[in-house]
Amino acid sequence: MFDGTWNNPAGYDKKVIGYGDVSIGDAICTSGANSGVHCGLRVGAMPVKFDDHYPYVPNSSFNTIYAQSPFVPMTAANCQGDSGGPVLTPRNSSDVLAVGMIQGAPFGNGYNVTASERYSNNLCSVGVYFSSMRTIVNTLPNASLVLG
Repeated sequence: MFDGTWNNPAGYDKKVIGYGDVSIGDAICTSGANSGVHCGLRVGAMPVKFDDHYPYVPNSSFNTIYAQSPFVPMTAANCQGDSGGPVLTPRNSSDVLAVGMIQGAPFGNGYNVTASERYSNNLCSVGVYFSSMRTIVNTLPNASLVLG
């Protein structure tokens, strides 16, 4: 799993050693292609309905997990363009647990913050909605978590 800033092509290559199941209050990191890694985020609610409006039909919402920055001032959790990126829990300097996949953010409700992102002028948020990696793998036919 890539764990570094968006502008560091070498980054930090870490091995996935298993699933990371979370509960309220747990710390996680997001790793978006647009804004890089954001750690220290705290799980605040689960399950939370999220609608990414795909496949463009009414009521396409699904259950996600919500985490947000606990810092003051609040820092970014993700930015536009980070969707599909991994959510992880570092175990040590070389291993991570796969927690989930970034789905979106609560944009437009006063949560917008700035971040150092690859494509400027995108919205960034202190909150992030993500799907559980275990749920993703168990739901998709023939899917598996790749370790190592």
